[in-house]
Amino acid sequence: MAMLSRVAESIYWIGRYMERAENTARLLDVSLRSSRELATSFRLDEESPDELALILVATGEHEEYERRYGAVTEDGLATFLVVDQDNPSSVVSCLSAARISARGVRESISSEMWEELNRAYLSFHRVTSAYLLIEGLHDFCGQIRRASQLFQGVTDATMPRDEAWYFLTAGRYLERAGMTARILDSRTGELNLGADEPPPEEVHRWLALLRSVSSYESFRRLVPGSIQPAQVAEFLLFSLSMPRSVAFGIQRVQEQLEAIDLLLGLAPSDGPAVLSAALGDRMRDARLANSSPDGLNEYLHLVIQDCGAIGASIRRTYFENVPTGLVAS
Repeated sequence: MAMLSRVAESIYWIGRYMERAENTARLLDVSLRSSRELATSFRLDEESPDELALILVATGEHEEYERRYGAVTEDGLATFLVVDQDNPSSVVSCLSAARISARGVRESISSEMWEELNRAYLSFHRVTSAYLLIEGLHDFCGQIRRASQLFQGVTDATMPRDEAWYFLTAGRYLERAGMTARILDSRTGELNLGADEPPPEEVHRWLALLRSVSSYESFRRLVPGSIQPAQVAEFLLFSLSMPRSVAFGIQRVQEQLEAIDLLLGLAPSDGPAVLSAALGDRMRDARLANSSPDGLNEYLHLVIQDCGAIGASIRRTYFENVPTGLVAS
C-alpha cells in the first residue's frame, strides 16, 4: 500500500528534528567548554572572535537571539538553544516536534522507536534554565546526545528498509550535512587555512570544531601528526568514510532519494535526487589546496545553499506535488 504524503513528510521531519536536537546539544556543549578554556589558557586580544556568538552563526539564529536576548551570554545561550519553546530549533522544541510527528504516524514506525522518542520527550520537556544551572549543562547535553543516539540505534534495528526508512534517513543526513557545513562556515573567517604551524589557540579552535561534530578521534586516526587547518576542512567536507562529513551525508541523501524514486517509479528529472547527485559530484572533484579563507567561505555558502535547495525540492516533489505512488493526505 502506498504511503500517505503526510506520513512521509512526518517521518522525514522526525529524522531532521532528532538530528538537529543532538547536533545543537553537542555544538553548545563543546563551544562553551572551548570558550572557557580559551579564556583561561590563552591571551586573546580584543579582536579575537566571540566564541559564544559563533554558536548562533552556526545555527543561523543570531538575529533572533539578539532581538530577544541582547548580549550573548552562557545563560542566554543555554536558555535559547535548549529550553526556549518559542525557538523552534531549540532542543526541547525539536523533541516536541518529533514526538508530535511520531504520534501521528505510529502505524509506520516501530513501537520501540515511539517508546524511546516518547521517553526522551517526557524526560526533557519540563527542563528549565534553573535546572540547567543546578544540574549542569554539560550533563544535560550528554543526556540529549545519548537519547538521540539510542533512538537512532533502535531505528536501525527495528525499522524495515522501506519507504518510511528512506524518508527518515534522508532527513537525518540532510540535516547533518547542512549543520557540518554551517559549523565550518562559522569558523572560516577566523582560521588560517594556509598556516603550516598555526598558533596554539588556533589549533585549539580546530580541535574544538572537530569535537563539535564528533570527528576528533576519526580525524586523528586518519590524519596523524600536527593539526593542519586545510586538512581538517577537507576532512569535514570531503571524507567519504566519516559519517558526519558533508560529502558522506550528501551521498546518503542521494541514495535514499534514488531508492524512493525507484520505488515510486519516478523518472530522473531535476528533482532532489538529481540535485543531491550533482552536489556530490562537485564535492568529489573539489579540493582546498591553496584556497583562501574567502574562497572556502564562498564554497561553503554554495554548499549550504545547495542543501537548502535539496530540502526545498524534497518538499515540492514528495509532499506538495504528490507523485504517483504516494497517496495525497
